[in-house]
Amino acid sequence: TGQVTASLIHAIEEEGFLQNTGMLNRSNTFALVPGCGSGHDCTYLSNLHPHSESLKLPHFSRVLGLDISVTAVDLCKKRVEELEHKDKSNQGVTCFQSADFFTYAPLVNGMPMGFDFIFDYLFFAALEFPVPVEGADADDMRSKWGRSMKRLLRKSDGSEHGGVLATLMFPTAGSNGAKSTKDPHTGPPYHVTLDSYSDILTPLGFKCVHSYPVPSSVSIKPRAGREVMAYWMLE
Repeated sequence: TGQVTASLIHAIEEEGFLQNTGMLNRSNTFALVPGCGSGHDCTYLSNLHPHSESLKLPHFSRVLGLDISVTAVDLCKKRVEELEHKDKSNQGVTCFQSADFFTYAPLVNGMPMGFDFIFDYLFFAALEFPVPVEGADADDMRSKWGRSMKRLLRKSDGSEHGGVLATLMFPTAGSNGAKSTKDPHTGPPYHVTLDSYSDILTPLGFKCVHSYPVPSSVSIKPRAGREVMAYWMLE
């Protein structure tokens, strides 16, 4: 869309769940956007995007945008340089890397790093609809997506809760009850439901801790009434 995802702005600044977790606007917090594309959501999360200049602290102190496309990452890096040149007071760090999400394993001082927040929008929905084969291993792209999310999300250390996976679901029937005219087996993006994600995440130990239909007034017009936000944490 060439802009920050409106439903992400609403989730961060208005809806309330993420604010109540206490993870926003703190130091030493890490966020990941896999399949980041043009990177607008990344620069918003690190408060590098002009939309949130009034904030004293970034939503997350370090944000990583990951994309398999070298071209996309190069464009993201160029945009970040331009934004940083305009505003040198920003305290957040935005990085982009071309890598395979399914094998990516970040390290800090030689130790695996877990992300406090992972945002998925139109990445899961772009993965081919799995065709169940009796007796076959769960090796389809969506199952690999789930295992990577579990590997990359920060685990609870006992003193505080672990990280949050946010899945902005589209296209779905959403809040207005409209039926999708799209065959769920054709895409991308493929038609998704809460169950589409739950089928993958629940067996891996994730629990849906909160979900809501995105208000039609928030979404961009072509997606109004067909977006649902859900938050997942490892039990």
